[in-house]
Amino acid sequence: MVALLRQEFDRESCLLVGHDWGAVLAWHLCLLEPTRFLSVCSMSVPPSHQAKASPFTGFRKLFGTGDTGTFYYIMYHNETVNEDGSAANSFGDSATTDNGLAEIEYDNDVEGLLRRLYFLGNQSSVASLPHAEASVKTNKRGDGNRAGFIPRMPDVLACPEWLPKPEFDYFVQQYRHSGFRGGVNLYRNLERNYMLMQPFRNTKISQPALFIAGTDDMVVIGSGGVDKCRGIVHRMTSDCQCIFLPDTGHWCQQEKSSEVNTELLKFLRKTRHLLGSKGSSRL
Repeated sequence: MVALLRQEFDRESCLLVGHDWGAVLAWHLCLLEPTRFLSVCSMSVPPSHQAKASPFTGFRKLFGTGDTGTFYYIMYHNETVNEDGSAANSFGDSATTDNGLAEIEYDNDVEGLLRRLYFLGNQSSVASLPHAEASVKTNKRGDGNRAGFIPRMPDVLACPEWLPKPEFDYFVQQYRHSGFRGGVNLYRNLERNYMLMQPFRNTKISQPALFIAGTDDMVVIGSGGVDKCRGIVHRMTSDCQCIFLPDTGHWCQQEKSSEVNTELLKFLRKTRHLLGSKGSSRL
């Protein structure tokens, strides 16, 4: 990222914006390089660098291990295979190679995966869309002949207004070209990233920050709801405004693009002075 700033943009510093994994990386970069990354807007995923236990310590305790453990997509993403196709590790263990079962499944049904990831949710824009039931309805890892992630989710048979089919089809085309290994490998570095961020465990993110998420976002719900998620953000930051968009799921920048753009531009105008003379005139 530092090299990109210098080589492509002729800058030594910038204001960061990220969503989901981009949000995770943005929080981390603010801690690792505070003089280069001067403010941050993260969406959907709150900071987690102060966690007391490593991710997989918590996952094993919560979901169990092996075929009798509860299926959890992050643990599934860490089931890796050797070059000869043999299992490199078992469910419940962190990854030992950089390829595994998940991307094989996802690459074979790009459209089916993206329909489920984008269009499942409780928010009104997708809740009323026609669905087909999941083919695997039980939740143990070994169920459905060790089924992967896709058959465990209901399918959604139409696109919402905020992601028309031509745009959705473009995403499908791009992932058919790139595959999912790169994205899945981010999950395979959770333990490593946790260890790398341990020196900052007692540090707050001090830069001006904006956190935007939907009230129906699965990450917010998994954090304990809006109030608990807000508490997590405020505990790990010194100067952060939290905005929770009602009746909005995980893809807030698409579901409520106007609202997100309004808040983001307000934040960038407020913090552009941090860039000095190289602040963008387009704001």
